[in-house]
Amino acid sequence: MHLSLRYTGLLLIAGLYASCLSAQSSAGEGATLETRFIVDLPTAGVLPKLHHAISTHIFPEGGLMIEWSLAPFQDFNVGIAFGGTGLIGNGAIEWQKAPGLHARYRILNETQSLPALLLGFSSQGRGKYDSDSERFATQSPGIYAALSKSFEMLGRLDLHAGVNYSFEPSPDDRTANLYLGLNKSIGAIFSLAAEYNATFFDNYREMLDHRGLLNASARCALGKGFTLEFQVRDILSHFRDASNPTRTLTIEYSGSF
Repeated sequence: MHLSLRYTGLLLIAGLYASCLSAQSSAGEGATLETRFIVDLPTAGVLPKLHHAISTHIFPEGGLMIEWSLAPFQDFNVGIAFGGTGLIGNGAIEWQKAPGLHARYRILNETQSLPALLLGFSSQGRGKYDSDSERFATQSPGIYAALSKSFEMLGRLDLHAGVNYSFEPSPDDRTANLYLGLNKSIGAIFSLAAEYNATFFDNYREMLDHRGLLNASARCALGKGFTLEFQVRDILSHFRDASNPTRTLTIEYSGSF
């Protein structure tokens, strides 16, 4: 599987942490960057031109995924992600089959009466990658359209909705999917988020006892471009054999060139 190349790729992505000349935050009322994900699923937010962000996602079974995003042009972001399970511990390492790629373009900016509209693509799923079934625990969004609208309500309240079509399921299972979510600022540096992914496209018998995933997160701006996010996933315990929600951690660093 050319592990040396994959290790090199991870090191190159991790090395981008040192390339930022300035940094900003993405949580709380003092956020200077837009939220690009509710929890898993995309919003209509984008990085500003000539900004970039790198996120480290830490999840169960020694899982680690690193995701990098770049904004070379106004309202347009591209990026790459890669990870696997078993990186922490003494078991075998299981890498995802190929790096995940993503791109997004905001075609309409938010106005006082209308939400922002964004079109995008992402082949990066979330959670453990199963090489036997060649899928992530939560399948990638595929192609998607996202709407986001902000309101002033004891701080900031962002409402999000989207439709997506994933290419991870087998052709017979592929169908359009819907998701909803919100972000709410709590003071200057904290934000809470919740999303519901209907998982219409998922052959749920492989991973789920029931369709639908409810996820939530708490974010904290740590300063100097760092945002810490604690996620509580599958709150309804729809994953097979799940007795409790899954807890994961994300650290994001963002800045400009």
